Amino acid sequence: MILEVKNYRGELIFDFDHHQLFRKFNGVKDLFPDPFLQVEHQTRHLSRWLGLFGFPEIPISPLIVVASPKTAIETFGKDSFYLIKRIVRPKNLISRVEEMRRNFTEVVLDEEEVTACVPLQNGAYTL
Repeated sequence: MILEVKNYRGELIFDFDHHQLFRKFNGVKDLFPDPFLQVEHQTRHLSRWLGLFGFPEIPISPLIVVASPKTAIETFGKDSFYLIKRIVRPKNLISRVEEMRRNFTEVVLDEEEVTACVPLQNGAYTL
């Protein structure tokens, strides 16, 4: 899992059509980069890094965590990728992790293989 945590106060408005995030707070409207594009970028980099070091392909699940319980969340635009399901509150995070564990049942690396990963001098890992 990749968690992009947003600790903004006020009201967050996710614009799915234009890939942007607005925040309204104390009468001011701010514009921020789309956190979904941020986690997509991080997911690609992690996947590429794992491949470079010989790890098998694994599922990577990105989530946007809205940290403050006092922050209101709104969305608008076409949500063709079901992004709204990837916005979570901290109190719901554990149940989302458990849900993902139930969905991903195939073992890619068992515990022994993970603990046997040994870093080499060139920065690569052996399994």
